[in-house]
Amino acid sequence: MKKLMIFMMISMFVALGGHGQIIQRDNTHFRKGPGCFYPLIGVLNHGAKIAVNKNEEGWASISCENKDGWVSSNALKTKATEQKSSFGSFDFENTSSGIISKASASGAVKGFAQKYIKYKSGDNSFLEYFDTPIINAREYNIFKAQTYQGRKVKKLRRRYKKLINDPEDFHISMRLEKIGLATAGQIASVGLVKDEAKLKYLNHMGTLIVENTELYYYPMKFFILDDDRPTAYATPVGMIFISSGLLDMIENEAELACILGHEIAHVVSQHGYKEMGHRKEMIASEGAFAAMEDEIPGEMSESEAELEELSMNIYEAATAPRQLEYEYEADQLGAAYAYRAGYDPKGLAAVLTRLSNATTMDYENFESNYEGAYIKDRVVKLTRFVNSKLGSHSDWNVTNRARYQSAF
Repeated sequence: MKKLMIFMMISMFVALGGHGQIIQRDNTHFRKGPGCFYPLIGVLNHGAKIAVNKNEEGWASISCENKDGWVSSNALKTKATEQKSSFGSFDFENTSSGIISKASASGAVKGFAQKYIKYKSGDNSFLEYFDTPIINAREYNIFKAQTYQGRKVKKLRRRYKKLINDPEDFHISMRLEKIGLATAGQIASVGLVKDEAKLKYLNHMGTLIVENTELYYYPMKFFILDDDRPTAYATPVGMIFISSGLLDMIENEAELACILGHEIAHVVSQHGYKEMGHRKEMIASEGAFAAMEDEIPGEMSESEAELEELSMNIYEAATAPRQLEYEYEADQLGAAYAYRAGYDPKGLAAVLTRLSNATTMDYENFESNYEGAYIKDRVVKLTRFVNSKLGSHSDWNVTNRARYQSAF
């Protein structure tokens, strides 16, 4: 009888879907598959009760409120809530211990950004990109399979394991998404290239690189600025812009992978945050943020002025030349990400050298990290790093020139 009861208890445990745990961080994306490119089911906050069914390379298959899906394994680690990030705590109105619907989460983020962009005469139509997928899982998996044809993903990644940042120390909160989306809307007001085929290709490539970073679980999006000057910008929430002028100077897919890796590295390494200095404390203050948000639009008030200054700080951090030490770090990380994805890591130095050698003023953009005089020392340091750290099985690397030339 005792054995029968034990057997029944085990059977019930299995039927309930594995062992129970709780989500350890806010704004955890609950997806239909193990990848940042799968559709979003909803958002889970810290304390949400789940049942873990299985684990698979950085992802956990879970059940929550009779729904099955996947979350990042990092969301289950207690360390994640310590928030060692230089931006402090970003808990967003942690009032729900269940699933926050995709529509509710999206509405909260877009509502603030819409008010701010209207206030700043930005591009409100850009906000639709926040929750409108540019790529889908089926097409991306086909692209990925074609890219890795004849090569083993795990072996490529194992060639370089020493990533600089600890993914458990950082996550992107919903509050930060609000401000970041508003900032991206300002950048987009310059004008975007909306060619669907080019956008899909760029986002397939960007997602491929993101999967080889510490923030493999966060869905970054990539856009083409209608600007003939070679430049690229990364917002703190992973909305990345690359100009048509820079794309024209890139010759193959390995070079694109490295450029995208460089911009992704700025997001992963929190460079925009670090450059904002004392403004970090304001974002970390929930009360101050709520007061500022409530007073847009309307008459200019002290809170509104603070919000304008805060958002402009983020915008300037995303679009101004970064400190040289951050560029060195992003160069190395960007090359490493591309290398882990199976691309020739020498691609970034090749593009930077090409830009450095450009002599016509048509290529000059003194607000850009890709301006000629700014990059010469970076090429030297980057080349030294690639030659010493990213040389294992170089015969496994590809450049995929033909596919890039076909796309652009």
